[in-house]
Amino acid sequence: VTGVQRCALPIFNVVSNPDIPYENMSNYVDCSISRSGQYMITFGKRVLLSNDFGGSFTRIDTTLLSGFDDTKYNFGDMSPDGQYIVICNDSGSVWYSDDYGVSFSTSSISGASALKGIKVTGQNVIVGGLNGKIYESSNYGESWTSMRFHGVKFALLVPFQ
Repeated sequence: VTGVQRCALPIFNVVSNPDIPYENMSNYVDCSISRSGQYMITFGKRVLLSNDFGGSFTRIDTTLLSGFDDTKYNFGDMSPDGQYIVICNDSGSVWYSDDYGVSFSTSSISGASALKGIKVTGQNVIVGGLNGKIYESSNYGESWTSMRFHGVKFALLVPFQ
């Protein structure tokens, strides 16, 4: 299988990792893993990043994500090689990295609400919301364009590259 893999493995490693104090596991709702498995990131009310195949995790929401709100659930994804990471929350805040999560820049999606699905394939990013809107970025998450599908319920499906 190619592309970014999804699984719950990093969450179990977080619990057993002495570098991160035990937290309520409801803080994490999703994770993304690079094709090689070297880069892993978990999302939710906290954001943790690993660059050593899950051997250790660093909590980045309090250090690298300016304006992060831990009362909201956050969702994200990374490119298949792990270089590009985009994180968003349901109020339209966006954080994006082009250096494997070493640093993050911020942007926002104007008028966005109820964001729940995201897919990063490199410079192209798609975010879907429960309100029937899909937002697209062609520059790694720096700026966004809205597409509206009236009365259509959709599933966010993007093929692996």
